[in-house]
Amino acid sequence: MRGQTNAKTESDSKAEVLKVEAAFVEARVHQDLLTLDRILADNFFEAGRTRYDKLAYIDLTRHFKLPEMVSTHVNVRVSGDIAFVDGVQYAPSRAEDKSIFMRNYVRTHGRWQLLMASVSVV
Repeated sequence: MRGQTNAKTESDSKAEVLKVEAAFVEARVHQDLLTLDRILADNFFEAGRTRYDKLAYIDLTRHFKLPEMVSTHVNVRVSGDIAFVDGVQYAPSRAEDKSIFMRNYVRTHGRWQLLMASVSVV
């Protein structure tokens, strides 16, 4: 019975992480700064061509509008209070411009927050 409980807990955690992941993408696309502030951990950073901490990322979102984004090939792995999400993202208006993303979430005080993000254009 314990194995079933662990499987259900992992499945529930994956669903929770995917819900936060979707909210993150929507907040980024729609420049919802309050939602971003809630989702991003205080020590958040994005590593890419430029590094952003939480405040810089929110400021970037305020000034740079993203097109609608589609995520495909999304994988979620959960290990306790840490989750890893990766996949491919693109804007339907520019489907040829695809990016590979990886995001790490941590569960603190009972909720998932985004700790680290990395995006590479392919």
